[in-house]
Amino acid sequence: MTRRTSGLTLVELLLAAVLAAIVLALALGLVLSSRKLFTLDRARTDVNENLRSGMDIIMTDVRQAGERLGPDMPAVRVGKSATGDTLTLRRNLLDAILPVCASLRAGASTDVVFVAQNNSQNPECKSKTNPGAVRALKTWDQFRISHGTKDAKGNYVITAYIFDPVTVQGEFFAIDQTDSSDMHVHRVSGKWQHDYSASDRPRLYLLEQRTYTLDASTGTLQLTVDGGVPQNVVPDITAFKVDAYLQQSGGDPVVAPGPPQGSFAATNWQAIAYLEVAVTGVGRRRGGDVTRTLVDRATPRNVLSSVQAAN
Repeated sequence: MTRRTSGLTLVELLLAAVLAAIVLALALGLVLSSRKLFTLDRARTDVNENLRSGMDIIMTDVRQAGERLGPDMPAVRVGKSATGDTLTLRRNLLDAILPVCASLRAGASTDVVFVAQNNSQNPECKSKTNPGAVRALKTWDQFRISHGTKDAKGNYVITAYIFDPVTVQGEFFAIDQTDSSDMHVHRVSGKWQHDYSASDRPRLYLLEQRTYTLDASTGTLQLTVDGGVPQNVVPDITAFKVDAYLQQSGGDPVVAPGPPQGSFAATNWQAIAYLEVAVTGVGRRRGGDVTRTLVDRATPRNVLSSVQAAN
C-alpha cells in the first residue's frame, strides 16, 4: 500500500522566500526610516537646547546693560562684519564713579591716577579733604579687598576702566592699591593707550564689559569679559546677527543705520527700543545635520534711567 507524503513544492518554497524577503525589506525600511527620524529629532532637540541656553545668557546681559551708567557712557555697542556681528554690553558695578583729576598721556607709564585734587581742570574733581570724595574712594577700596585677586605682594587687585566722554576712548587697567590721604589709585603696570585730558572730565568705572562674538574658525559663540581671554559659550554656531532698533517719536522702532551699524555714539544708547539677536546653529548626527535659527528680543532695562557722572 502506497502512502502519500504531503509537502511544499520547490515553486511554493521559492514563492514563500520571495514574500518573506519583501516583508523583511519593508520592515527594514520602516525601521531605518524611524531611526533616521529619531536621530534627526535628537539633533533638532540638541540644537534647540543649545541655542536656547546661549540666548538666555545673552538676553540676561542685554537687560542689565547700562546699569549705573549715564547717557554719555556707551553701554551697548554692535559691530558688523562678514563673519558675524559683535555685541558689547557694559554695566557699572558700583554707584561710586571716580573723576580723573590729572591728565594722563598715551605711551606714558604713569602709575598714579588722582581722583581728587585742588584746582583741577576737571570740574567734577573735589578737594582731597572733601568727605564725598573720601567716601567714594573708600567704597572702591572696600570693593577691591572683598572682590579682588590677591597678588604675590599680598595686594588685592581689581580691574578698572578709564573713559573719556569727549574722545569716547577708554581702556581697562589693574589697580592694586588706593590712597585715601593722597586721594589716588595705583596702577599695577603698563602704559596708557590713549590721552586723557583732565579738561575732558575723564572718569574711572568699576565696569563689567561682556562681548559676544562668533569665532568662525571653530564655529563657536564666545564671550570675553573685561577684555580678557575669550570663553566658549555655545558650540556649533554658524551665524550670529544683532540689530539695534531705535525709538522713534510717534512711530515704530527702526533698525539703527549702517554699515557699520554700531559702535553706537556715546549719546544715543538710551535711544534703543530693543536689541534683536539671531543665532543660527547646527545639530550634527550620523543621520544628517539639522540647522535652526533662534531669534529673540530684549530691552536694556536702564534705557530710561540716568546717573550722574560723579557724586
